[in-house]
Amino acid sequence: MMRYCAVFLVSCCPIVAVAWQCPSPGMMQTTVGGNYLEGLVFRRADRPSAEAVKSTKVIVYSSAGKRVYTGVTNNDGEFRTCGLQGGDYRIVIDGFGDYYVKLDPKLGKDGGIGSPGVFTLYLTDYGCVWHSHSGN
Repeated sequence: MMRYCAVFLVSCCPIVAVAWQCPSPGMMQTTVGGNYLEGLVFRRADRPSAEAVKSTKVIVYSSAGKRVYTGVTNNDGEFRTCGLQGGDYRIVIDGFGDYYVKLDPKLGKDGGIGSPGVFTLYLTDYGCVWHSHSGN
């Protein structure tokens, strides 16, 4: 008669999932002007040479949870939506996470805050989002 023994290995060290988070609470969301969102997705922003994230899926949701844009970054890590209303948006970058942006059409308009121009979002692999503004 044969006997079988089952051996169970139990790890003494717990498995911990680490999610990199933006080190600056002030950079976890931003406000831009206009009627579209334009951005650059990149990784390793903490290094001297950041790497653009090519061909990754970008989905934008309204504050009501409705999908308003689906696209893919180009070879330079860029994406651009069109025809959005003012409001709060959540941008989901495949493999990176969620980013929160407020779109305020009054920014960058005559009589509004700032000068006319283009707002560009910068989204990093550790959850920070900020923007630049170039005037016309």
